[in-house]
Amino acid sequence: MNKRNLLIILLGLLLFLGGCGYSEPPSGQQEAGYEKSHRPVAEQKAASDHTNAGIAAAGEKKRELSEPQKITPPTGQVNMVRLVVTSSFGQTVIYDKQLELGKGKSALDITKQELQVKTAYGGGFVQTINGISSGYTGKSAWNKNKQDWFLYHNGCLSAVGSGDLHLQPGDTVWWDFHDWSASVFSPAILGAYPWPFSKGGVIAASHASEEPAGRLKEFIEQQTGANIVLKMVNNEMLKKRSSPTIIIGRWSELKELPCLQDLWRNSARAGMFCRVSDEGIKGLDCAMNPGRDLYREGSACIAAAASGLGDPNPLWLIIGWDKDGLEKAVDLFAQEQIPPALAWGVIIDDGGNTPLPLQGE
Repeated sequence: MNKRNLLIILLGLLLFLGGCGYSEPPSGQQEAGYEKSHRPVAEQKAASDHTNAGIAAAGEKKRELSEPQKITPPTGQVNMVRLVVTSSFGQTVIYDKQLELGKGKSALDITKQELQVKTAYGGGFVQTINGISSGYTGKSAWNKNKQDWFLYHNGCLSAVGSGDLHLQPGDTVWWDFHDWSASVFSPAILGAYPWPFSKGGVIAASHASEEPAGRLKEFIEQQTGANIVLKMVNNEMLKKRSSPTIIIGRWSELKELPCLQDLWRNSARAGMFCRVSDEGIKGLDCAMNPGRDLYREGSACIAAAASGLGDPNPLWLIIGWDKDGLEKAVDLFAQEQIPPALAWGVIIDDGGNTPLPLQGE
């Protein structure tokens, strides 16, 4: 077994979290990701071209879905893939195009084909894209921020390096250059919509949200041609999730779910850049610091979580303060794609869309 595979296995063991709750890492685990050079092992192996401390966000019981449909790519374009390159959590778009997929092409192949790429560690780690390089910012030893390229495959942080990620028609390859100094990782994003639901999924709705949940189901089925099952939300179905799932409902109905409580307690591990409480909805920055604004009437937040690297069954959340907020949130899914600026989450209210994480507060 070569060194790269061993490191990937070790990372997988560290990321494995059972059930719905999150278990704190054992003592010393924080240092386990560093070698004597003090460069993260994630830079020296190519597992996702970065590390992730995903959470066991939950899952759906062995699903009662009908057999998933075998469909063409969500875009309707056969033998095409989407390549997206952004920075600052999708706030700056460097590249976003549909490309024809050549036989046997990897994520690294198509990135090199379209952009200027420099690699390190024998070609397994992407160091630079179009002149933007991984490294530390800040001159002081006490004020150094680590910024790197993160690779997402179909909406989840990749479990393998870009050179080993061989693509299929309809795939979305997404690179984002962002700060992870606060050890905050985002194992899933909204940006690959509707791909995660292209072979089916579940919408888990609260009692008062059946109408907007029905509209959401209709939108996703129109985009994908797949079968989306609508169910009443309960903690057990989330705990044993085995298909892509969206929780939708008002905060007043969802707040007692233990799985959601786990998410809020461990938002840094989940990459959840919003916080909902009985006071209202608040956005968080990339260091998980809350913003000044508090959202209540007519507002909602949308976010994505996953249980680790390459999780094929992400958990998306649409949490409204009230019915009006839910309706606004569902309208976003009528689009063919979610804009890159909203890929890591969004708070929606009467004033428009606030991208997450918050920038420059």
